[in-house]
Amino acid sequence: MPSQTVTFGIPYPLPTDPVAAGANDMRLLAEKVDALPPLSYFRDSSPGVSIVTDLQLNIDDALIVNLLGGANRIYFAPDGRIYFGDANDTSLYRNSAGVLATPGDFSFSRGYAVGSTQGQYQIRAGSYVVTLDASARGTVPFSPPFPAACTSVVVMNGNVAAATFYCNISNRGPASFTVSCPGASANQGVELAYIAIGY
Repeated sequence: MPSQTVTFGIPYPLPTDPVAAGANDMRLLAEKVDALPPLSYFRDSSPGVSIVTDLQLNIDDALIVNLLGGANRIYFAPDGRIYFGDANDTSLYRNSAGVLATPGDFSFSRGYAVGSTQGQYQIRAGSYVVTLDASARGTVPFSPPFPAACTSVVVMNGNVAAATFYCNISNRGPASFTVSCPGASANQGVELAYIAIGY
């Protein structure tokens, strides 16, 4: 009579089994293996992987996926963050329900080109109190500046309680943009809200 493995109950013949029972023993083994889930089971006694079963991977500590080298590494860390690359300086994590976040400024690479320049889109946004000159013009700085250029800016009155005025943008550069505010009083401070995209 065949025996079986302790963990998964896979049957195997014993030296005392008659040769004539070999066919039945092989059938029992084949049926047992055929009944296993699509993803094979395995255990690892070292810290880390505990078991892979039924298309589910359970990890005791952290999971590192190396994709053709360390620069393409994806690191699922115990702190709940996903780190990209081997420097562990770029991560993505759950901030709250339905919200993903990064620890600092977010940028993404894309084939954006001006002439022969390609780079990363970045976002600057906030509010700024600018002192208008005699022509109702002022300069709003980006903090920090864009590395190369600002491609677009949207700006509006940042104080709903203030007098109504509209804004015209000019001299858009990597470090700042100039705004004129017809309808606002000259030589006064006005609060502006803006969002800018650059690279």
